[in-house]
Amino acid sequence: MSGAAVMAAANAHVIDAPEVAGICSQPTETFCESRQPRAGHTAWSKAATPSVSSVSAAPRCGIPGAYDRGTCGLRRGALLAILAVGAITVAACGGDDAESGTVDAARPTNGFPEWPAPDDPIERTTEAGLTPEVREQLQTHRHSHLDVFVDGEAAPVPAGIGIDITDPGVRHFPDGSYGGIEECTDPCISPLHTHDETGIIHTEAAGDTLLTLRQFFTEWGVKLDDECVGEFCESETDVAVYIGGDEYEGDPADIELDDRSVIAIVIGTPPEPIPASADFSQA
Repeated sequence: MSGAAVMAAANAHVIDAPEVAGICSQPTETFCESRQPRAGHTAWSKAATPSVSSVSAAPRCGIPGAYDRGTCGLRRGALLAILAVGAITVAACGGDDAESGTVDAARPTNGFPEWPAPDDPIERTTEAGLTPEVREQLQTHRHSHLDVFVDGEAAPVPAGIGIDITDPGVRHFPDGSYGGIEECTDPCISPLHTHDETGIIHTEAAGDTLLTLRQFFTEWGVKLDDECVGEFCESETDVAVYIGGDEYEGDPADIELDDRSVIAIVIGTPPEPIPASADFSQA
C-alpha cells in the first residue's frame, strides 16, 4: 500500500466521536490471509492478533481497523499509526504489485492442503459419471494405490471418499474405516471409493470399465488436470506424477485405475525413493 493510499484510508475511517473510557473491549486487529488459489474445498487460513505489533509476516495482509462503531472510536493519530504499521506489514508480507513482487502462497512449505472427504459423496459420484449403489458390487474388484507427497511428506488420502458415512447402513470401525455394508435403504456407495486412509482406491463395480483418476478426484472434490493438483499449480511449484516409480508425462486425470497400479503425485521436493510398489495385502 502506498503512503497516499494509507492517508486516504486513514481519512476515510476517522471517527470524531470521543473515546468512551472503560466501554471499548474490542482490540484493534490486523488480519493476514493466506493467498491460496481458488479451489472447491481448499481451506483458507485467517489469523487475528490482538495488536498490530504482534502481527507476523504472512503471504498477503489486509489492514482493517477493528472497532466498535457505537462506543469506541479511534482517534486520528492512533488510526494513522495503525495504518502505517499495517502498510509496513503489507510490504514485509509481499503483495501482487510490481514493487513488492508476487508471493507464492501455494508453495508446499505452507503445509499440507486440507482436502477432507466431501460431505456430499452421492452427488459427487453422479458428477463423476458413476451410479451410486445400495451396496458394493463385486463383479469387478480392482485396487489401486495413491500417494500424495508435499515436500517429501505423505499427505492423507481420506477414508470415506465415495461413501455416505451418515447412512445407517454404513458401518464405522474403530480404526476410522468405513464399510461392512449389507444394504442401504438409499444409494450410499460409489463404485469408486476409499474405505480407510491407506491410500487404497477400490473399484467395486457391476461393469468392467476401467475408471480414472479424474473420476476419483471429482469424488474427492479436488482439482486435477495437467497443470494443477488442488491449489498447487506448475506455474508456482513443481508438480510431478509417477506410476510404478516411473514419471508420467500425460494429463494425470486420464490415468486409468488398473488393478495393483501404484500412483504417486509429488508436489515440491520429491520423497526418496518414489514409491514403485504398495501393500495390497489388506485390500
